[in-house]
Amino acid sequence: MTPNPAGTTWRDPLLEQLDWHWSNQLRPRLDGLTDAEYLWEPTPGAWNIHARGVGTTEFQGGSGDFTVDFAHPAPTPAPVTTIAWRLAHLVVGVFGARVHGHFGGPEVDYVSFDYAGTAAGALKQLDDMYAAGWPGCARGATTTSSSRAGRPRARGTRPRGQASSCTSTARRSTTAPRSRCSATSGRTATTDRAHIPKPHEQTRGDHMPGSVRPVADERDGLIAYLDQQRDAFASAAYGLTEEQIRVAPTAGTLTIGGLIKHVTNCERGWVDRIAAAPEPPAPDSRPAAERQAAYGSDFVVTEGDTLESLLAQLRAGGERTRQVLAHADLDAPVPVPRDAPWFPKDIEAWSVRWVVLHLIEELARHAGHADIVRESIDGATMYELVAGREGWPETAWLKPWRPAASA
Repeated sequence: MTPNPAGTTWRDPLLEQLDWHWSNQLRPRLDGLTDAEYLWEPTPGAWNIHARGVGTTEFQGGSGDFTVDFAHPAPTPAPVTTIAWRLAHLVVGVFGARVHGHFGGPEVDYVSFDYAGTAAGALKQLDDMYAAGWPGCARGATTTSSSRAGRPRARGTRPRGQASSCTSTARRSTTAPRSRCSATSGRTATTDRAHIPKPHEQTRGDHMPGSVRPVADERDGLIAYLDQQRDAFASAAYGLTEEQIRVAPTAGTLTIGGLIKHVTNCERGWVDRIAAAPEPPAPDSRPAAERQAAYGSDFVVTEGDTLESLLAQLRAGGERTRQVLAHADLDAPVPVPRDAPWFPKDIEAWSVRWVVLHLIEELARHAGHADIVRESIDGATMYELVAGREGWPETAWLKPWRPAASA
């Protein structure tokens, strides 16, 4: 791996980001998980882990006393998945496949894996698989070993000659398991899938295909990955009405419009800091009480907001980000803010590089939220929405999203 001018590598800050999310967000949320919660089915027919012989889907994977649900072709609408199912997917399809494909770990597949019937057993499998490759193996991986396998794929994603409807997509496991990396997407990682544009077929622009375009260097890569994550919000909002972007369909208060508005403001704030580096940005002149009262207001879609105006502001923010990053010194120090309790007190400054990586994970996290909100509104999942926006051809297992009246 080629070091950047400061002598560091991409690997170290990326692994630090991953391990921070594992240690502070994903794994702590699963502490105390009970067997009842692990196997709880929020709706009849949810895909789950079952005692052998109990599952009812077309295909049941697993070599031990418990099996996991699959079906081909994917049902419409896509099924809801349980915590048990999603943990199995993280263990096998996300961590397991990558530990094998990139770091030489043992092969795992959905067909022969011994699935856990208890929460404790599943969490041990998750911890063991994470420890097997993240961050230990990754820190020791060379450029050759980490890239030799190309895009990793768990063995057995085509059980008995068929393509299962299990996949992991663009954003994966840096937050709590979510629909983008679950069976609810109804997609497969097989080679006979619908055409997803290859890197050499991709171009810059407002619409981003299924993968990030090829990148020329570190700076170009940072910009490209920001563009990809930002574009996910346009896909999540694709085809929604003005009423629907204001709907909060989950137990929380998040809406599609509110998420777009929030990430636009979030990106603006961080890019202001990059543009001002090594100095801090101009201070907020509002009284502290007013700033505190306004906290969270950027999640609120007002009467004057429209989907078009929110997306236009998001695109404009992206254009400014590209302009600032085109000339920013990636090693320049960015003073750590002191106006919120979650910022570290023992660090004086981050680098511009760190801030951009942080912004990528901020957008990715909220894009995952947008996936969940959108799927809860009308059942649409990301690949269906991207296929609809990009005009991908319909196949037996991937149907581009269309409004209900024309579906």
